[in-house]
Amino acid sequence: MEVRTLTDEERIQQLENELEMTILFGEEADRKYEEVCSLLQNYSTNYRLLNYFYMCLSVHLLTLFNHCVCVIFSILLRSWVGPIFVKRVC
Repeated sequence: MEVRTLTDEERIQQLENELEMTILFGEEADRKYEEVCSLLQNYSTNYRLLNYFYMCLSVHLLTLFNHCVCVIFSILLRSWVGPIFVKRVC
C-alpha cells in the first residue's frame, strides 16, 4: 500500500507540474496573440495612411499632368494659330 501511495503522490506531482507548464504556455500564447493583434492593427493603420498618401499623390500628379498638358497646348496654339491669325489680319 505504501508503494502505491508513493506512486500516486508522484503522479499528482507530475500532473501539477504539467498543469503549471500548461498555464505558462497559455499565458505565453496570450502574450503572443496580443502582440500579433497589435502588429496587425499597426499594419492596418499604416496601410490606411499609405493608401491615403497614395490617393493624395495621385490627385497631385493628375493635377500636375493636366497643368502640363494645358501649358503645352497653349504653347502649341500660340505657335500654330498665332502666325495664321497674324497673316489673316495683315
